[in-house]
Amino acid sequence: MESKELILKRSGALFMKYGVKSVTMDDVARELGVSKKTLYQFFENKADIIHQMAIQHIQRDEEVIAEIRAVSSDAIDEILRVARHVAAEIVKMAAPSMIFELKKYYQKTWALLNEHKKNQIFHHVRKNIERGIREGLYRSSINADIIALLYLQQTECIHDSEIFPNDDYERKNLFLQCFQYHIHGIASEQGLKLLKERTEAAELAAY
Repeated sequence: MESKELILKRSGALFMKYGVKSVTMDDVARELGVSKKTLYQFFENKADIIHQMAIQHIQRDEEVIAEIRAVSSDAIDEILRVARHVAAEIVKMAAPSMIFELKKYYQKTWALLNEHKKNQIFHHVRKNIERGIREGLYRSSINADIIALLYLQQTECIHDSEIFPNDDYERKNLFLQCFQYHIHGIASEQGLKLLKERTEAAELAAY
C-alpha cells in the first residue's frame, strides 16, 4: 500500500514537471503503479492532492527557514542561505506554467499560498531586514515594512509570463537577479563588503 506521503511526493514530481492542469488522476495512478481507487482512499480528487501538496510545501518551507535563522551567523548569512534554498526550489519547478495554472484553476490552493506569502514570508523578510539594520549590515534609513513588501512584489513578478516570457527568461536567473537587486539596495558599506567576501568564498567552494 502506498503511503499518503509517497503519493504526494511522486505526484508532486509530475505536477512540477508537466504542470497541474495536464496531469490527470490516471497519470498519477500510472506513475505510482496503483489503481485510482487506491488514490481515492487518501484524497478526494486531484484538487485535494494539489492542496495537500501546498500545505506540505508550506510546512517544509517554514522548517527550513527556521533552521536557517537558527544557524546563520548574521543577516547576510541568513539571506544568502534562504536565497540558495529558494533558487533550488525554483529549479525543481520545471513547468513554468504551474504558477499560472494554480492561480487560474485552483483558487483555494492559490489563496493558501498567497496567504502564506503575505504573512509568514513577509514576516521572515522583515525580520531579516530588522536584523541586518541592528547588525549594521543594512542601511539604517530603510523602512523594513516597505522594503519587505517591495521585495515580495518583485519576486511575484518573475512568475508573470506577460512581463517575462517563459521562452526568453529562466525563472532561477530572474530570481537571482531580483535577489541581487534587493540585497545591493539595502546593504550598508559594511554589508556589501561582507556580501562580497561570502559570495567569493562560495564561488571558490563550487570549484
